[in-house]
Amino acid sequence: MPGQLDLLRGPRQRGRKPSPISEMALHCLIVDTLQRWVMPGWFYAHVPNGEFRETPTAIKLRRMGVRAGVSDLVLFGPPHATWHALEIKRPGGKPTRSQIEFMHIVRAAGGKADWIDSYEEALAVLQDWGALPTTIETVGGGVVVRRAMKEIGDAGSDL
Repeated sequence: MPGQLDLLRGPRQRGRKPSPISEMALHCLIVDTLQRWVMPGWFYAHVPNGEFRETPTAIKLRRMGVRAGVSDLVLFGPPHATWHALEIKRPGGKPTRSQIEFMHIVRAAGGKADWIDSYEEALAVLQDWGALPTTIETVGGGVVVRRAMKEIGDAGSDL
């Protein structure tokens, strides 16, 4: 019947958009991809600076060298252990001033730094850096992501 509440249909079928992916879910998806397909010779790690801390813990960590703005993921890649920094934002999010300053520091030291707000952007950046292969396939042969390398302009120009 028209106008009747349909309890068997999901939110998308009722015309509501699903909420965008959270920053944490996006971060985990990127790390899951790196765990599965990272190229030989690459090292990556999460820098856990962003969580809420109780005051005594925050003071202790600051004393130990925690700095604002350090990117979410740091990577070192061949051939000379080049520093790479990837800042992950939720869809539509933008980096803070301290995060932009950190990316400029990394670039000034000869490293590469960028920020992303989608999984597709993360794949493009990581493939451009050489951390991921240009073609990623599942074990069963079904293609998860198939993307030819494309020229990606200077990521720093839009910062």
